[in-house]
Amino acid sequence: MAEAVVILAFVGKAVASSVITNLVNRAFTKFDELRKSEGMKATKEKLDQNLPRIAAVLLAVDRGQIMDRNGNLDKWLWQLRDAVEEAEDAIDQLDYYQLKEKAKHQADPHSVGTTSIKKMTKLINKHVPCIGDDSLGRLKKAVEGLNNAATGVGPFLQLVNTLGNSSGGINQTHADTGAMLTEAKVFGRDMEKHLILKWLSNHDGPEVSAFSLVGMGGLGKTTLARLIYNEIADKKVLEFSLVVWVSVSDIFGTPDAKVIIRMILQDITQSSYDLNNLNTLQTSLKKKVETEKFLIIFDDVWQDGPQAENQWKQIMAPLKFGQKGSKILLTTRMEVVANMMAKVMEGTAQKNNHLLLGGLEENEFLKLFNKHVFGTENPTEYKNCQRLAKQVVKKLWGSPLAVRVMESLLNNHTDIQYWDQITKQDISNIQINQNEIMASLKKSYHHLREEEQQCFRYCSLFPQDHKFKRDELIKMWIGSGLIQQSDSTQTLEESGAGYFDTLVRKSFFHVRADSEDCYLMHDFMHEMAAFVSSGECLRTKTVSSERIPGTIRHVCITIQSLIAIKEISHLRHLQSLFIEFDGEKPELADVKEFEKALKKLKSLRDVTFPKWISNSIPNLTSLELRDCARCNTLPPLGKLLSLKYLSLSNFHELELIPVAFYGRIPGGGDAFPSLKELRIRALTSLKVLRLSGCNNLVTIPLPQSPSDADSEKPNLEIQELHIDHISLLLQEPLKSICQVKKLLILNNHQPESLPKQWLENCTSLEEIEVGNACALKGLFSNLDELIPDLKKLVMHQAGLIISLPNLPPSLSDLVITGCNDTFKQKYKKDTGSNWYELADVTTVVIL
Repeated sequence: MAEAVVILAFVGKAVASSVITNLVNRAFTKFDELRKSEGMKATKEKLDQNLPRIAAVLLAVDRGQIMDRNGNLDKWLWQLRDAVEEAEDAIDQLDYYQLKEKAKHQADPHSVGTTSIKKMTKLINKHVPCIGDDSLGRLKKAVEGLNNAATGVGPFLQLVNTLGNSSGGINQTHADTGAMLTEAKVFGRDMEKHLILKWLSNHDGPEVSAFSLVGMGGLGKTTLARLIYNEIADKKVLEFSLVVWVSVSDIFGTPDAKVIIRMILQDITQSSYDLNNLNTLQTSLKKKVETEKFLIIFDDVWQDGPQAENQWKQIMAPLKFGQKGSKILLTTRMEVVANMMAKVMEGTAQKNNHLLLGGLEENEFLKLFNKHVFGTENPTEYKNCQRLAKQVVKKLWGSPLAVRVMESLLNNHTDIQYWDQITKQDISNIQINQNEIMASLKKSYHHLREEEQQCFRYCSLFPQDHKFKRDELIKMWIGSGLIQQSDSTQTLEESGAGYFDTLVRKSFFHVRADSEDCYLMHDFMHEMAAFVSSGECLRTKTVSSERIPGTIRHVCITIQSLIAIKEISHLRHLQSLFIEFDGEKPELADVKEFEKALKKLKSLRDVTFPKWISNSIPNLTSLELRDCARCNTLPPLGKLLSLKYLSLSNFHELELIPVAFYGRIPGGGDAFPSLKELRIRALTSLKVLRLSGCNNLVTIPLPQSPSDADSEKPNLEIQELHIDHISLLLQEPLKSICQVKKLLILNNHQPESLPKQWLENCTSLEEIEVGNACALKGLFSNLDELIPDLKKLVMHQAGLIISLPNLPPSLSDLVITGCNDTFKQKYKKDTGSNWYELADVTTVVIL
């Protein structure tokens, strides 16, 4: 029943007591703002009373400490989570209506330019009926549902207390690892062993130095450390007068300096130490090591952070008195621990403070596999199984732990059909592996904070070997509601960046070797993400309502027909939807059915899909439209008031962004009022690009063809560029767009001059139009050389221009309006003193 324990663990994390507390406060703040809190006092008091009890249960669930003794606990945790998310959705709905009212108010020409919060509250109160008693009623009902779920905590609190007093229910025992080698031979670690021995023999630098072996669970860190320990203890290599092994395994708590020093002393003296005074213990340890050249190995170190660092300083203080050449070797799953230890040792070996352990090389790994399964490195009597053995080995990602697990499945089995069946299964689908391999990896998972766990589970939606982009993934986390505002000094993006960086430091991601901005997830970690997110996240090509649990929050599905979306319309708590379309161009009727099904997904926050989106999803904050190769238009997305991130990619027939794309805001107001970032990629036919009203826009990622995806400079023939901030033309990627034929500077921007540097690069320009030239003092004197192929020049409200420069011979149309009287006289047809300059221009309009 291991899977049930995992489900309990992630559900508990997702509804951590701090989240519920924050939610309750937000809900009752809404009631107070809208003056609707009457009759809710008793409900809040009950919730406040039950929150500490919920916290106690979730803490036990979090650590995987409650065994599967009560099936009702699973149901209660889902009930609690459903209630939490219903309340969150109700609050979001109210936020949406308030934002809608604010947008209407700002669009009202009679409204005051700046409105105080107090006035806005009055405005909202005035519109409470139009905000909707339904919305307020939904929130009240959701809070009552949360209260009912919270009230059900009693029996499970009793279960926690009962198990806490027994020996079998809650496991808090120290996972001790001894120094004795359990393997007759260690395969594939000769290079790593050589590097460690070289470090051990190096006496340069400080008297005592530290080094760490870093790698995820199951790769053989402890085995390698045991190999080193035993060879030195047996005097086979090097000379250390004292060799000590300490099993730390501090996964669930800050290391205790007194406990660890006592363990060192007990290993040295081979007798128990009952001292409990830190100073006495430190003094005793100092006396033991100050005349010794020692090697101390700390195995399985987990904790980092200020508290752990302080404890390790207390541990290392007496050890620094060891003789020159003394060494401290750690094993840990996290680079951040290795860096902390280097800092504790006052900067020793800062640049090379650890060795990152990977999987075994394939040939050595096959020898290890053969040894375990067949009893020999090079089996000759099992030739029929060797071909399949190589296939099995590729599934095990170089992990010695995985080999030990597979040994129990394959040992003494020589049936080819049985082996063939094993090769076709994923490791996560083999029950015994779930119990042993995942149990090891889950230690790393349980060491994460609740927010980091949620973000990690979300990554199971992506395929294996997916190339993660840091900023893109953070925005998806935000769009899916996984990141909450917990610190007023940090933005959601900053909080998300902190979570991502923690996952990198703790070895859940690693940087791709050939790119600093591309991250990969080890196959083992991906399998674990899928394992711990069971019931919450799902990636599937089989779309069936019977196969997809109703508890799913985030899903990635592959469909051949848009109508297939009906199969997930029962997921009333679905928050993230990825659709990979693998069919023919859909008919209009299919699109309408798709929209109807999508409207039922009221909790949806983040959508990535290939065709159309319903405009009835008010909470949507993140949207990606992609892989619409034959689509030549876009849906009206501008009225999605909560939308913050929008990505468009692979619209190969789209030539321009239609006006309908911006939508009509009910009651007026700006389109995309909340939009922060727009990403455009692989719109290979796009000819017209319009950038308008983007007052906060700093950079714009222009469309790229797939082959140019990794290049900063796009290689496209944008024929028309409409823009109202010409400063963007001086930055990449617009700076390098040199195929534009028409430049339109929109009338809500008044440039003082034309962008000369950009014009010099844009060799194909044929037409320039300035919508509002009221601040333009003149044109460049060498305009004929700067834009030799210019055919049409239009400037409106050009009241400051006094004269024209040499014009290109190619110019056929010249329109200048809003001119001053002096200019009009100079260029008056036939009689003006400078009319001769325009004699070869076919059409001239000067007003």
